[in-house]
Amino acid sequence: MSKGNRKIQNIAERILEDNPDPAIQVRLLRDILGKNRNDAELIEAESRLNENKWVQILRNDQWEDGSWGRFHTEDTTLKQRVPTTEVGVSRSVNLGLNETHPIIQKVTYYIVGILNRSIKPRDVVPKGIGQSFWDHSINKIVAASLAEINPNHPILNDYFDLWARIIQESFPNNSYNAQNQIFAFLEILKINYDDFSTRFKKRIKEKKELTINNVYSVNLIGSQIYKLNPDLEKAFFRFIWNLGIGYLNVDLRSSPSDLIGTNSFTRWLRSLEVLKPYPSWRTNVEEIFEWFWDNQTKCGLWDFGKVPLTNRSIRLSSSWRKPDARIHDWTTRILLILK
Repeated sequence: MSKGNRKIQNIAERILEDNPDPAIQVRLLRDILGKNRNDAELIEAESRLNENKWVQILRNDQWEDGSWGRFHTEDTTLKQRVPTTEVGVSRSVNLGLNETHPIIQKVTYYIVGILNRSIKPRDVVPKGIGQSFWDHSINKIVAASLAEINPNHPILNDYFDLWARIIQESFPNNSYNAQNQIFAFLEILKINYDDFSTRFKKRIKEKKELTINNVYSVNLIGSQIYKLNPDLEKAFFRFIWNLGIGYLNVDLRSSPSDLIGTNSFTRWLRSLEVLKPYPSWRTNVEEIFEWFWDNQTKCGLWDFGKVPLTNRSIRLSSSWRKPDARIHDWTTRILLILK
């Protein structure tokens, strides 16, 4: 075991001695310490996940069909704390729920139903983009959510292949070509350019639409990145690193010290997590890892302060009223990146 991995393991074991929230216990035991499913301590922690406040909210807000209402576009008329199915999936995975948990089982059934076209998502088609393009877009978003739960699910193969073709066409000779990217969308997805509104066409010219660097494309491709040609993977990763990930919208080359205390900091962390499956990841994060180690607390953990309650991604413990819980959450998040 390397010195870095030993430090990571020691920190995880130290937090576990504090008897943290069940979600923290599961993430540390399973994803940091590598305990298998038959481990008694992990089984006990998983059995207590339903005690977690956020898991209870997910369970109470989940609809009978396994969704949380619309998939990607929030219906603000609903009085529920989980705004979309997309958010519900990400929160469930962050909190350590695996494919055996009823919440995950129900939403997986719903997602697979959308991808095999037996279920129609409730989202309303946005104006100006056309039904065909919207169908491809929402299916990519749904597939990316399934990839968070189970990247090896066989139904993802066709969706990976489709978007990998678009990326390949966008990088002739492993060099990005913006015009090729637009043509790839239109030709491979069989989309009629005239179906787009004038406003949407303008956004295409401004490189704000028909893009390949949004979080859903990056996440979906990353789920089966081993299938991508190594040279293409390097070119695509370099493109993303320089441009940033759409929807997260943070400069990956930023100094993290300048982002602390802002919502951009948690989006920066999320960007690192999304890119972690890419082989090129390791060649770009050495300085970032050094920054993490240089910014530990005096106790050797991490604490980057309070965040709004609406910033769900960082909150794992049921409550931050005790400072230790906040520190457990930040430290677990950083360990998962460093691992």
